[in-house]
Amino acid sequence: MVTKFVTSGVTAKGSEVFDDTQATISCEVTGLTKQLEAVTWQKPNSGGGITHETEGYLIDAGTYDSDSNTQTTILTIPGSANGADAVYTCIIESVEHGKPSGAEEKTDVNSNVFSEYLTNNNLIRMFRSLICYL
Repeated sequence: MVTKFVTSGVTAKGSEVFDDTQATISCEVTGLTKQLEAVTWQKPNSGGGITHETEGYLIDAGTYDSDSNTQTTILTIPGSANGADAVYTCIIESVEHGKPSGAEEKTDVNSNVFSEYLTNNNLIRMFRSLICYL
């Protein structure tokens, strides 16, 4: 008889996009032997729970993959909510790993935003500063 021991873990996968651009972040849960009981996401700074298809957010809870013992949940952040760096929270409920309702596992996932700041005026200012420095 072969016994298979599986340990669970959650890996956050953040994103880096231009400001006001849609972003996709995810949590990969490993060491599973069945579908998670529940997956939810929270907005940055305790801004509350995110509801699928509300305010442009999309949640894909993912499907259990028995070949890899994983499930990946994906949050799509709308461009309108992506104007600055933010930390979203992935919350998983897994009874088999001792994370039932009320004791869920929470993982922070970064959504990093950058902007194109190079305009002609900024380029001229940069060269003037460089010339003054020399």
